[in-house]
Amino acid sequence: MGIHLSGRFVRYAIVGVLGILIGGTGGIFASALIPGSDGVIHGCYTRATGVLRVVGDPSECRGSEAAISWNQIGPQGPTGATGATGAPGANGQDGATGPTGATGPAGSGVSSLNSLNGIPCGTDDTGTTRIVYSAGTVAIFCDPATVGGLPVYTSVSVGGNLATVTFNKPVCRVLPWNAASWQVFASAISDEDVADRIPVCNAMADNGVSSGILVLLNPPPTGAQVDVTLTTSGHLELRDAAGNLADGPQTHTATAGPYETTPPALTSASGTLGGTILTLDFSEPVWCTGFSPGDITLSDNNPATTDPVVVGPGFSNPCGTTQVTASGSFSVQLSAPLPASTHFTVTVFNPFHRIQDMALNALPNPSSTVFYTGDPDFTPPTLTDARIANNLGNTDFGDVGDAFTVTFSERMNGTTTGLIGLQDQDGSTATVLCGSNASCTWNLASETVTVTVTNPMPTQGGTTPGQQIPMNVVFLLGFTDVAGNAPNVLGSADRLIDYE
Repeated sequence: MGIHLSGRFVRYAIVGVLGILIGGTGGIFASALIPGSDGVIHGCYTRATGVLRVVGDPSECRGSEAAISWNQIGPQGPTGATGATGAPGANGQDGATGPTGATGPAGSGVSSLNSLNGIPCGTDDTGTTRIVYSAGTVAIFCDPATVGGLPVYTSVSVGGNLATVTFNKPVCRVLPWNAASWQVFASAISDEDVADRIPVCNAMADNGVSSGILVLLNPPPTGAQVDVTLTTSGHLELRDAAGNLADGPQTHTATAGPYETTPPALTSASGTLGGTILTLDFSEPVWCTGFSPGDITLSDNNPATTDPVVVGPGFSNPCGTTQVTASGSFSVQLSAPLPASTHFTVTVFNPFHRIQDMALNALPNPSSTVFYTGDPDFTPPTLTDARIANNLGNTDFGDVGDAFTVTFSERMNGTTTGLIGLQDQDGSTATVLCGSNASCTWNLASETVTVTVTNPMPTQGGTTPGQQIPMNVVFLLGFTDVAGNAPNVLGSADRLIDYE
């Protein structure tokens, strides 16, 4: 009985067998390059009989055969899914103990009791230690933390009769200095201080300093131990900008040294165009043991002009006459107004060491600097605000005690004898005569004048008797800025005197 197999079945069966034969007896076909150098096996298949023979090249197939081919090795399949993580291996054995490290440097230790100041303390280390010396005893306190932190007196240094006390933040004075604020001992002998040069607080308490200088009545001997204590009452007189009072009482110690030897320097000079005040600025506070106008000269280096000369100390900012009143600047009075567009050389002669810093170092003789007076000002001032300051008796303006203010756009000449023309809404007019029927006083900046009626002020014209409010400023006579420019009244932003 014959068995008939399909051509496809025979084809795959033969291919499988040949694959085995080729893999097992590759040497038989080695001379025919089966498979080829590209790994492909070629065959010739007879459709009529289903016979397949393997050849080295498709060109060997006869006309009754079909050329077929297949790869010896199929293409690589896609990467399989990652297998599950294996269980962790056992811990390895501990390594051998390494060699002992080098010995670290020795700690600083406690060099003095003062070194125990300012160390974190308390159960959570938020407090700060504080040392206090009193009557031969030493006490250590742990001060709790405060919101924003208390101002803390942290150190002191002493040179000559000057003890510089330092704080961890700027402080100013709630009360002026007094003799009970500080306690000073030099080699266990009391030494009185006469000032600490910590400023009295301004309205915002933002003028504080991080260090202040105590001026001692007697300079401690060089090498002496100086104990400086911020006292029980003294710490309550000092505050920071946030309102925290200084921590205290607290003591710090220093070894007295000589005065520092760096002399002060003249750093700049300045004066207002048309003004008669010259201000000198220095690298540190200075004071004067005496004053001679001839020691300070101005020169524009132009022989054709006459230079202003110094005729005396400034009225509001003279040179201090003691260490306590030393300042970083002082002013002098000139014989004539400063001209425009001029460079002046200012020379300060100091042959007798009249000008010196707080450590008694004299200003170098001579010292000089150059300043420029500024270009001419041709811009007229304007009125920026006008308002009623006081209205007595009736609603009209003109009774004794009635007052108004006028503010200008710049510094004015501060006249007290000028004229002010007024006109109300119905056309009534009146004239203010400063120094006659009214007083005219200026603020410190000479930018605002207050006009107060001192004698009844008559009015003229208008449809309603009296000077009604509001009223306009219509002219100003005798009022100028410091450069001599008259106000531009009609071009001003606010010349209507009313209630605001």
